[in-house]
Amino acid sequence: MICPLGRGARRLLVASILAALFSGEALACTDDGSGRPTVGLVLSGGGALAASQVGAIKVLEELHVPVHCIVGTSMGAVVGALYASGHNADQLKDIFVNADWGAISTGRLPYREQGFRKKEKERDYFSDYVIGVGKDGLSLPSGLSSLRGMRRYIRQQTEQVAHESDFSRLPIPYKATATDLSTGESVTLEKGDLVDAALASMAVPGLYPSQRIDGRVLIDGGMSKQIPIDLAREMGADIIIVVDTTLPPIDFTNRTPTVIDTVMQLVGIEVWSNHQQQIKQLRTGDVHITPDMQGQGASSFDKLDEGFDQGYEAAMSQADRLRAIAAEAAPSRVQRTTPPEQIVVASVNVSDAQAQTVSPDLIRKRLGIKPGETVTREDIYDGLDNIATLDVFDSVDYTLVPGAGGSTIDIVTTPRAGNQHLQLGLKLSTTLDGDDYYGLLGRWTIKPLNRYAGELNVTTEIGTNLELDLEWVQPFGDLGRFYVETGLNYARRTNPVNIDEERIAERRDESGALRLNLGREIGSWGLASIGAFAVTLDSDVRVGNTFGLGAQSGDYVGATGRFAVDTFNSPSFPTEGQAVNLVLSQYHGTSVDNDATVGLLSLASAQTIGNFGTFIRYEGGFLDQDTLGLPVFTLGGFKRLSGFQDNSIPATKYNMLRLESFMRLGARIEQSFGLPVYVGATLEGAQVDFDIAGIAFDNDFYAGSIWGAVDTVLGPAYVAYGLGEGGRDSFYLFFGQRF
Repeated sequence: MICPLGRGARRLLVASILAALFSGEALACTDDGSGRPTVGLVLSGGGALAASQVGAIKVLEELHVPVHCIVGTSMGAVVGALYASGHNADQLKDIFVNADWGAISTGRLPYREQGFRKKEKERDYFSDYVIGVGKDGLSLPSGLSSLRGMRRYIRQQTEQVAHESDFSRLPIPYKATATDLSTGESVTLEKGDLVDAALASMAVPGLYPSQRIDGRVLIDGGMSKQIPIDLAREMGADIIIVVDTTLPPIDFTNRTPTVIDTVMQLVGIEVWSNHQQQIKQLRTGDVHITPDMQGQGASSFDKLDEGFDQGYEAAMSQADRLRAIAAEAAPSRVQRTTPPEQIVVASVNVSDAQAQTVSPDLIRKRLGIKPGETVTREDIYDGLDNIATLDVFDSVDYTLVPGAGGSTIDIVTTPRAGNQHLQLGLKLSTTLDGDDYYGLLGRWTIKPLNRYAGELNVTTEIGTNLELDLEWVQPFGDLGRFYVETGLNYARRTNPVNIDEERIAERRDESGALRLNLGREIGSWGLASIGAFAVTLDSDVRVGNTFGLGAQSGDYVGATGRFAVDTFNSPSFPTEGQAVNLVLSQYHGTSVDNDATVGLLSLASAQTIGNFGTFIRYEGGFLDQDTLGLPVFTLGGFKRLSGFQDNSIPATKYNMLRLESFMRLGARIEQSFGLPVYVGATLEGAQVDFDIAGIAFDNDFYAGSIWGAVDTVLGPAYVAYGLGEGGRDSFYLFFGQRF
């Protein structure tokens, strides 16, 4: 006897047959047997515009619309991964809309968390590297920004799901799309590491580096499938809800495109073309949500709140249809989970591929976690930061593999392109009164030289001054925090000699030096070192008085010691932290009868009071020598007794204090520059003693300045006016660090 089957039973039977014939993928968006339709959520690419997708999801939750599967492209894949991992709409808003995307998108290890020697390098160099050299020859960075910050942030927000998984087993089944850079084909990402999939989908060409998954080099999914409606259909969705933030190509009829405009337009046309093809697959009953993106753009991360509201309004405008879907659709199957606070570590694994770059033992010891320990995820991230300070990896990540006796921490690193890299820097200064200075900086680094992260640096400065420095550094010890550094240096500097605003000479000072130092980095905040040196000094008075006050001459050997601290949160405009630098050196003349002791101490503190950053800096030094030979200290110039000419105040002993307050201006002003803009003021005072070669005087000096600055990608650029006692004043155009 054959019993007739109802519509729901027939649908369940068909689903069961499909499950038997095909993989579990076919069931990824099916119902629980109720026979009611399922809902697939499709999220397009769009960068910052994805904030509107979060607003639309908020409406879906308020109207109780279930989501049975999610497909996303580019930043839509990121939002989709976060939602699929179990976050609700309010959590999504906190994660996406309220995030500091400026810090996340830079991809660099925060300044405060970098190793101390790395901090000192960053102060003068605007680029991480512009050229790399490896076994495949010359290479440029694969993107303007690293995905390191994004990887860390998404990893932290998806800890509640397994690192290695079938995405159909997530709280909401999920897929992402990417584009194969070799073929241009669309690639569906449905298993593996959820974070890897989201990042590959949003690897915008030129902005972020391509990602390698299963042997394929992948870039942004929008290049091949901007709104993957077909994938949601393949997953079994009966009803499609699309939140579409795709921007149409720009109309250049009444404007002339630049080269950048042309390149971006070509990308936009390709995205729009595949977008239009997918739109045709929408059916009656599907929902196409298109937020009003007036005044918004893919890079409008300063307008995420507005984008959220626009997405909310656009979804609410279709509330009637959404309520109908909520009434007819199968119930939600989302089961939200939370990650365990404590993790029992069974083992720590470092792959063989990573061991070829640096010692696996060094990586494990930098992680600082041993088998058998119980740790938190913050402990793991602290260890990853310690590994990152080795400065040999493009990114440092981990996967957690649960097991019967605990979890295995698998360290996952991405080496930089090659082991040779070029950095660039720039310094410019003028007082508009003829005191000009410029310098183009370059540093060629070979690192790692060996499995203990040794490095060779060749540093040059070309411009007003000429300098060449060759340095070899070899870390050692269990954690690689001890180091031996040896170097050769040649410098030629042009120095004006001024007394009381009168220029009496201009010297060309040349020096050659050999140094050997033994030191230790103390965490990421400090350094201590001792060393020995040999130096030869020579001066040529080119213009003016032949006495050439402060001239250098003679050959010396000596010893030096240093202790330094830097906990600032920024090298340019710090708003919290402290810094200390103490250097003591003893010179012994070998060609002249001149022994000398030189000391220099600086103390600085930064904090935020209301809307203002406050900065206090003390600097003092002394030079005690038998006769003229070593260079004296000089004060004067921007923030070093502003208003007085550069290097116009000689000293053999001085104490100088600077009080500074500054404020970052509002978003409207910064939009005009496209960069952070600051204004500030200083009050400066110094006690100066000079006693050498029969000339002695002492005096107190007072000065101040007001300034405006733009924090560019090349470094901070200042426009300033300085006023010193006695009516002295100067205008400054200054480029470079000045805190």
